[in-house]
Amino acid sequence: MRLHGDEQVVRDLMALRGRVDRKELLKVLNRAALRVKEEIKRDAPVGPTGNLKRSIQKRTLRGEPPAVQVRSNFKKAPHTHLVVQGTRERFRRRVWIQALGIKVSSEGASTGRMTPNNFIARARQRVAYVARRMIMEDAKKLINR
Repeated sequence: MRLHGDEQVVRDLMALRGRVDRKELLKVLNRAALRVKEEIKRDAPVGPTGNLKRSIQKRTLRGEPPAVQVRSNFKKAPHTHLVVQGTRERFRRRVWIQALGIKVSSEGASTGRMTPNNFIARARQRVAYVARRMIMEDAKKLINR
């Protein structure tokens, strides 16, 4: 979830950078990101392997400003984009003759069509307000110390 759309939250967090240790600020962000991750995992479809649901992870980014990212690990679930965006009907190709560089093929069995399932956006929408509120409450506690 990106909070750059809420300018007040971003301004408040940027103001904290000079007064609060980076680790403390990351704790605040990690707490909210964990809530987002749990919500995304709750909505993730489970296929035969369950890889997509298991691939949802929270990751701390290096550099400035401190940032935490919730995403799918594409090494575990390289098909995430196909689930989110959907696919058109696809067919397997059958190669009949492949000799002297000439291929004769026809369309084989249909692998079907996948309807879009944007579970990430739905979960993010549901939890965005809660995550912002968690960040602001924790940030206020850091300021008042």
